Amino acid sequence: MMKALKQAKPKRAPQMGEFSNHSHPLVKFIWSEIIDRKLELSSVANAAGIDRSTLHKWRKSLKGPYLMQLDEVLQVLGYELSVTERADKN
Repeated sequence: MMKALKQAKPKRAPQMGEFSNHSHPLVKFIWSEIIDRKLELSSVANAAGIDRSTLHKWRKSLKGPYLMQLDEVLQVLGYELSVTERADKN
């Protein structure tokens, strides 16, 4: 059973801030979920087994996310990463 994620204190709640032009759409989605739910970054990061600074590096495109890390963070947030066939495949 998964541990509950901590809510951020109002003054410490993460802000959307600026994203790099190269930020991956999944990174933007993850950040919007964290902010909308008012979660502590360290709580999400710890539950996913990554460092809190990794989430910041993704947002600034200082470091690209590894697929396994993306999957772990999405699972912590209650989502599943999946692959589907494109409808317009050639």
